[in-house]
Amino acid sequence: MPARSCSIQRISLGSETDNKLQIEVEYRPKDWISFVGDTKYVGWTAYMLDQDSNGVLLDGNGNPLPDGEEPVLLPFELYDDLEFNNLEFGELIEEIALIEEKDIEFDDIMRRIERSGHFKMDAADAVAVLHRSRPSVMILISENPTSAMRGGFGELIHNINLETPHLKQVVAEQLVELVRGFLEGRYDLPVLQGADIFMLDLTKVLVDTSEKESRFECLLEFLPDGFLSELARRVASRYRLQAKVVMGRGQGLLLEFEDNRAKQD
Repeated sequence: MPARSCSIQRISLGSETDNKLQIEVEYRPKDWISFVGDTKYVGWTAYMLDQDSNGVLLDGNGNPLPDGEEPVLLPFELYDDLEFNNLEFGELIEEIALIEEKDIEFDDIMRRIERSGHFKMDAADAVAVLHRSRPSVMILISENPTSAMRGGFGELIHNINLETPHLKQVVAEQLVELVRGFLEGRYDLPVLQGADIFMLDLTKVLVDTSEKESRFECLLEFLPDGFLSELARRVASRYRLQAKVVMGRGQGLLLEFEDNRAKQD
């Protein structure tokens, strides 16, 4: 394995009689992205946005980030180096590789819902905290100034100007807030739910109204590459949920409570 690519994550003791240890080692290549809370890791290096106390993005040298340039992430090394070859773990009895789960196709989700014989488009009973008022929310991309407003049915609309500097980063941060607000019971978002499945459908959250005709199902055009995978890891790091990315005709997150998953396993 390359240097600085592995870390011991967990050591489990066996019974008093078998004298066995189960050592869980996680491998991360340098381009692997994960989250612990809100901290982003690339490999084992923590990265944080370079910004001032007011949230203004900086260029890595203390100056405001010029329009059109990608946000700067500053690296922080939180783990010391250790040579695994110098460690004496004892005799290797068995090695088990954990297989990373792949993205799920939207059509597969719909087939599972149909087979379940149960379909809902509301997940009020699944969020962590139920608020008395939970407005539906959406993001509009337009030529109007960036603002937040209420729609005719009480929905909360976040309008983002098309010419906003670092538009994809701004949209990504707004989507993180909407998903977090949904899981904490503050917002409503589109949901597809079967008897044993719960999908947060993000395709309908964003609408591009900057052209003559409004464009729907254009979410991925306004997000950084790989963002949904980052969002899934961020959700799983903060809440007691398993999160997988759903792609295809619809994009979003397949969410499953850890307790329910344990029962199925």
